[in-house]
Amino acid sequence: YMGIFVLESCNMTRLVLPTNVRPINYNVTLKPNFSTFTFEGKEDISVQVVQETDKVTINSSEIKIDASGCALVLADGRTVSIQRVEFNEKDEQVTFHLNEAVPPQSAVLHIDFEGILNDKMCGFYRAFVEVNGERQYMAGTQFEAVAARKALPCWDEPALKATFDITLIVPAEMEALSNMDAISTTINSEGLKVVSFRRTPTMSTYILAFVVGKLEFVESKTNSGLPVRVWTAPGLKEQGLFALDVATRALDFFSDYFAIPFPLPKMDMIAFPDFAYGAMENWGLILYRSVLLLNNPATTPAATRQRLAYVVGHELAHQWFGNLVTMEWWVDLWLNEAFATWAGWRATDELFPDWKVWDQFVIDDMSRGLNLDCLKSSHPVEVEVSRAEEIDEIFDAISYSKGASLLRMLVNWLGEATFQKGLRTYLTRHQYGNTRTVDLWQALSEASGKDVSALMSSWTLQTGYPVVAISKRDDKLVATQVKFLSTGRDETDQTRWKVPVRVITHAEPNTASSDILEDAETVLSTPAPAGNAEWFKVNLNRTGFFRVQYDDALLPHIALSNQFTSAVDRCGVMDDAFALASSGYIRTSVPLDLLLSYSNEREFIVLNTIVTFVQTIRSVWAESADVCRQTNAILLKILLPIAQELGWTVTPGDAHMRGLLRSLVVARVAGLGDQPSLAEARRRFQLLVQGQGDALHPDLRTATFSAVLANGDENTLRDLLSLYRAAPTDDIRGCVLAALGSVPNTTLAHQVLEFGLTDEVRPQDIHFVFLSIGENPLCREYGWNYFKENLERIENKVPAMLLGRIVRGLVQEFTTFAAAHEIEAFFNLHPIPANARTISQAVEGIKARAAWVQRDSQVVLEWFASHQ
Repeated sequence: YMGIFVLESCNMTRLVLPTNVRPINYNVTLKPNFSTFTFEGKEDISVQVVQETDKVTINSSEIKIDASGCALVLADGRTVSIQRVEFNEKDEQVTFHLNEAVPPQSAVLHIDFEGILNDKMCGFYRAFVEVNGERQYMAGTQFEAVAARKALPCWDEPALKATFDITLIVPAEMEALSNMDAISTTINSEGLKVVSFRRTPTMSTYILAFVVGKLEFVESKTNSGLPVRVWTAPGLKEQGLFALDVATRALDFFSDYFAIPFPLPKMDMIAFPDFAYGAMENWGLILYRSVLLLNNPATTPAATRQRLAYVVGHELAHQWFGNLVTMEWWVDLWLNEAFATWAGWRATDELFPDWKVWDQFVIDDMSRGLNLDCLKSSHPVEVEVSRAEEIDEIFDAISYSKGASLLRMLVNWLGEATFQKGLRTYLTRHQYGNTRTVDLWQALSEASGKDVSALMSSWTLQTGYPVVAISKRDDKLVATQVKFLSTGRDETDQTRWKVPVRVITHAEPNTASSDILEDAETVLSTPAPAGNAEWFKVNLNRTGFFRVQYDDALLPHIALSNQFTSAVDRCGVMDDAFALASSGYIRTSVPLDLLLSYSNEREFIVLNTIVTFVQTIRSVWAESADVCRQTNAILLKILLPIAQELGWTVTPGDAHMRGLLRSLVVARVAGLGDQPSLAEARRRFQLLVQGQGDALHPDLRTATFSAVLANGDENTLRDLLSLYRAAPTDDIRGCVLAALGSVPNTTLAHQVLEFGLTDEVRPQDIHFVFLSIGENPLCREYGWNYFKENLERIENKVPAMLLGRIVRGLVQEFTTFAAAHEIEAFFNLHPIPANARTISQAVEGIKARAAWVQRDSQVVLEWFASHQ
């Protein structure tokens, strides 16, 4: 230990390009063809030959290159011809064998090539929108992590930065966009528009971008005069106004926060109709899944609007963290994604302080990070990857959510002003360059005078996190740490962290004590509670990334603390108790007992945590009618008074948090068996089906659809699908897809799954259908069997990264060892290498649930029997 940590990984050899030739500038011309779904390209790559060589190896995938269209032009103007072009499809490389060896010098590599305008949402790809019944095609890009090589032969590694001069040749009626502003637009002899763009700054290939299509825009400017545009398909531009406002204000905020103005001449953001991710931070040209950029006040739920604002903030933070300063290799991906996640929440809080987004962070990103990182199959934040196919799997809750939680912990430890000072040093020092994690720690250490690396290395170089057990010894509180695992305590695991522990007490509720827990056991500076009226709470505001386990003798003091502490702290107590029970550290009766003290709770994040806990109990013990009936009764007792107070009718100007609370409780009680609520849900649903669009507020749609369908039949499903088909916006369609899995039987589940694979559902959205089925105890086994029988169909329609979400969503609620073994056996016979880690994590989660059932079934059944 001794504060020295080694990256947990095998000795991997990175698959990287030779270093004998490096790129300086790409001059690229691309001509997409929307009839053949191909594109023609040519490029002149200015390079520096570093060592004498007779070959040049770069990245290329799914691109045709003819040696006769290639040459290397030397600094003196002499041309060296290409003897042959050798393709290595496995490693996605192409080698140009020269007719002679070339000594160190500058040169220009000319390449003519052809590529596929594919429909896989990767590389340079096609999408379409329906306009007045006509299918209109457009093209866009998704290059992260390693797909720029599908659009142009290039040095496709983050550290091999260069500048780019892009020219697009497109149909005259279409717009052409790239990272920079256009400097020339002409019409050629074929009647095509030729658009040339200003040279980019030095940048990585994965943030290069271009978009071609029939588009319109809304425009604004930042305080410094920077033009900002939101681009949409025809007829949708007004729905871009909210995102435009968020973007202009967020750009001003970040420019000030980092003390570095946005370095490009414009910012374009486009709602793209087929997009596998939420958004992509291409420098100056950000592509978004449409539902995360378009806002229609009449149809967009409050939660979706909040998500939109956060995602815009996240992507704009990347313009500095990731684009201006870039990780040296994918091992430090978290430097991009964790920071953009933290900064996305920070910007949203700045712009919308009444949304209480930092409270929601603990049930959102922090919860995701904690739930994944307790698996043995998790990975360190700084995780080594060697091959391209391994990279996509680390775009996960560790790189994003755990990483952002660690930054939040660090901000709390340093103070935000000091943290901000360190960030400014880091960005200024390394702008247009590449970094590793140690470079960030160095800048923050300089700003704070503290050894940041000594604290944080234990968190980024090791898998997992601790459970801090609190007990009383004489008049002191004693803290011990051990690695928290979903499979239960492992006393042989000697992993230790430097844990910042903050405690508040009844005596000083506004001032927290602060200790660093380094060893297995530490006596805290906070005195233990003495009398029954005294309370305390460890991990104030849940800023530390760890679980807290209280000794049984201290639980009454913790229950008492719920009367005095913040919503975040009340949420943390419940969430930790639930996690500890499901993993075998405490009996499940402990959080169930604790639950009874929350009967008067009114805060959204706490109620959300309670709903999650109770629904999980119901799902795990779904075969017990008594458990299902009583979990519904417990939730109804807590939620029904709130639902009745809020009501179904939303008044103009209702607060944002009130909207979130309404979406959580009002229609949910209908699904829990409250008959008046179910009747009202059915009435409003029928009015909506009949065309009365304002009969059901956007915040209530998904829960209403789910409740009505769960208590409906084939006619209900038909009506819901008719709403999907008639929906004018993606957010309505999204609400329908999220509810489809609530069908009451497997016959209808089959119809839902078949619908999910029709052309009516875009490939980017198919996984939502399967996830919804996986959440239904009545249908999840049928959904898994359907997946096995239709794997080839599904693989042909769904991108690899979304395929992993389908697998996880379908099986994560299973609760038997037999199911875990059967899933392992299936994927041994039908491997999906790009999702191997995801599958392993899903199987481990099933085994943890199976052990929970095996261990605590009697406890759970007896608890419910005694609380009827």
